[in-house]
Amino acid sequence: MGIFDSIKRVFSANEKRYNNFLASMTTRGSTAGVMVTDESAMNFTAVFAAIRILSESVAQLPLQVYEIDKNGNKVLASKHQLYNLIHSKPNENMTTYTFIQKCMIDLLTRGNSYVFIKRNGGARPVELIPLEASKVKIIINDDAIFYELEEGGVLDQYDILHFKMMSKDGLMGISPIDVGANAIGYGLALERYGNSFFGNGAKVSGVLSTDRHLSDEAIDRLKTSFKENYTNVNDSNKTMVLEEGLKFQQISLSNEASQFLKSREFSISEIARLFNLPPHLLRDLTKSSFNNISEQSREFVQYSLMPYLVMMESEMNCKLFRTNEQGKVETKFIVNALLRGTPKDRAEYYRTMLNIGALSIDEIRTFEELPTIDGGQNHFMQLNMATLNDIIGGGTLSKGDANERSLKKKRAVSDIDLSVTKGMIEQAKMGLEMRKEFGRGGTAVGVRTANMIINNEMTVERVKKMYSYLKRHEVDKQAEGFNPGEKGYPSAGAIAWKLWGGEPAVGWSTKKRNQIANEEEKRVSAAIKKSLQNKMKDHNEEVSKMKKDWNLKVTYKTLEKVFDRGVGAYNTNPGSVRPSVKSPEQWALARVNSFLYALKNGKFRSGKHDTDLLPSSHPVVIKMKEEKNLRKKVGSMITDNIEMPLFDTKEEAIAMAKELGWNGDGNGYHLHKLDGKDVYMSFDSHKEIIKIMQDADSKA
Repeated sequence: MGIFDSIKRVFSANEKRYNNFLASMTTRGSTAGVMVTDESAMNFTAVFAAIRILSESVAQLPLQVYEIDKNGNKVLASKHQLYNLIHSKPNENMTTYTFIQKCMIDLLTRGNSYVFIKRNGGARPVELIPLEASKVKIIINDDAIFYELEEGGVLDQYDILHFKMMSKDGLMGISPIDVGANAIGYGLALERYGNSFFGNGAKVSGVLSTDRHLSDEAIDRLKTSFKENYTNVNDSNKTMVLEEGLKFQQISLSNEASQFLKSREFSISEIARLFNLPPHLLRDLTKSSFNNISEQSREFVQYSLMPYLVMMESEMNCKLFRTNEQGKVETKFIVNALLRGTPKDRAEYYRTMLNIGALSIDEIRTFEELPTIDGGQNHFMQLNMATLNDIIGGGTLSKGDANERSLKKKRAVSDIDLSVTKGMIEQAKMGLEMRKEFGRGGTAVGVRTANMIINNEMTVERVKKMYSYLKRHEVDKQAEGFNPGEKGYPSAGAIAWKLWGGEPAVGWSTKKRNQIANEEEKRVSAAIKKSLQNKMKDHNEEVSKMKKDWNLKVTYKTLEKVFDRGVGAYNTNPGSVRPSVKSPEQWALARVNSFLYALKNGKFRSGKHDTDLLPSSHPVVIKMKEEKNLRKKVGSMITDNIEMPLFDTKEEAIAMAKELGWNGDGNGYHLHKLDGKDVYMSFDSHKEIIKIMQDADSKA
C-alpha cells in the first residue's frame, strides 16, 4: 500500500466527486442528429477558429510579476524567485506561451484546466505542469478539496492551479462544448449537407420528360449516361445531350437549398455568441464596417479576454506566492498593446493625459516603445505648460496625501486628542519661511505636514508618518548646518526637520503613536476574545447532548492557549501557512476550529496539534500512547549518530517522515530486518535521514 492509498483511506463513503476521467470519450447528442465530441467540435472550422483566437490572444500577452510598494505603486519584480517561472519558462518542456495556450484550450473545450504546482523543500514552486483535464477528479471531503489523478495520486487544492470557466457551484467550470452541443451539431450537419450536396453531383435544376414509352434498356442507358457525365461537381456546367425524344423542363431549387449560405452564416454567429467573440474575428463581416471594427476589437479585449485574464491572475496570486507575500506580490497580464487603437485615437488619448498631468512624455514614449529623452520625466498641466512641481510648490502629492484629505473626520482610533503644541506650530511656520527663502529642504509631503500642524488638522495616519520620519532622520541633526551658527545653516535637513514639527514633535508623536497602538491592540484583542467566547459557547451547546468516552466540553482558557500557539506558529514560519491565510489571527482561529473539530469527532481533519490539551481518554491521545509503546517494542536503529525508530507498518513510518519534514518525494520509508521480521524506517534512505536532520539543525 503506497502513500496515496493511505491518503485515500481517510476519505469517507459520502464524499462528493466530480469525475472528468471519461470526458474525452463523452459524446453529446444534438437536435441536428449529429453527435458532438471535443474532437469533432474542433473539426468545425468556426469552433476551431474561436478556440485558436482566444488561446493565442491570451498566450501572446506578456505575463509579469509585480511587487506593490507601501504607496501602492506596482514595480516590476524581475528579481523575484518566481519571475522566470511565471514570465518565461513554467517547466522544462514549455515556454509561457505554450503553457498558457494549453491551459486556454483545456478551458475552452472542457471548461476546466489543471496545473500541478511542483514545489521544492521550502514549498516554493519550481515547475508548473499542465495535467490532462480528462484525467483529473475533484473530491470534496469534510469541506476540503482534493484532486485525484487517474494514473494515481491525490493532491491538495493548494498544489493545483484550477482555472475554470463560468461555474454553477464554484468548483467545476461549465464546458462550452457541452452547452453549445446543439449549435455545434447544427454547424457540423450543415458541413455534411454541403459535402453531400456537391459530392453527389451538381443538382440539375429540372426534370426530363417524354411522350414516348421508354424500354428498360433505354432507362438503364439513360441512368448510366447521367452517372458518368453529370454526377461530379466539375460536370455541373456541361451541356446535356438528350435522346429518345426527351425534353428538359427547368424547375427551381428547394427553399432549403437556396437558404444554405444563410444557414452557414447563422451557424458562425451562434459559435461567436457561444465563445463571446465579435463575429468579425470569425471572418463574418456581414454586420461589420470600418467604423465599428475598431470598437469591436476593444470590446474583444474588455469582454472576451479580461474575464479569463482576471480569473487566471487571481488563481496564481492565491496559490503561487507565500502567505506573507499576499497583497504585496502579484501576477499581471499586460494588455496595453491590444488596447492601443488607431494612431489617431492614441494621439488624442496621449494629448489629453499629458495636458492633465497624468502621463509624462517619457511614459508616453515608453508605451510607443521609444527611448526616453532629457526632461521627459516631468509632468505638465495647462498653466503655460508649467511643471506640476511649480504649480503645487514643492513636489508631486503622494497617494497617501490625497487619501488623507478624505480621512480628516476620522482623526483617531477612539477619543485620542491629536491637538498639536504651540512649539510644533512655531517650528512648522519657521520651516515654511526658510524653505521659501532658501529654496531647499523638504518635499511636498513635508509641506503638507507643516500646513496640517499649523491648521491643527492632524490625523492618525499622519501621526504614524511623523513618528517614522523623525525616527529615521534623527541622524540628520549630526550633519553640518543643522544648528544655528554652523556653516551652511540652515541645511536642507534642518528645514525638513522643522516642517515636521521639529524637536517638540519628537516627544509628542511618540506619545500619540503609542496611544494609537494601544487602542488598536485593544480593539483587536476584544474582537478575538469575543470570538473565542462565542466558539466556546456554541461548541459546548452543540456537544451537551452527545455521549462519548471522553469529555467533549472546552474552556475559554484552553481555546486561548490554542489561539496563542497558532499566532506563534504563524510568526515563526509564515512560509508554511496556506496562501489563502492573510494574518496570524486568521491562522490561529483556523487552528482553534481544527481543535474543536478533533475534540468533538475524535480525530483531526489533517495534521495533529495541541494534543496535550485534549482529554486523556480522547481517541487521538490513546492512539498516540499506543504508537509510543509500539515503537519501544519494535525497537530503533542508530545511523550516523542519529537514532531512528522502527515500525511495524509503512503507514507509521510515513507518518513519522511527515512530522520530520518529508517533502513528499519517493516512498517515505525503507525496509529493515529485525529478528527476522520486516520492519520499516522513515524516509527512503539513511542518506536522506542525515540530510533532513542536518537541515533541521542548521535552521535551529
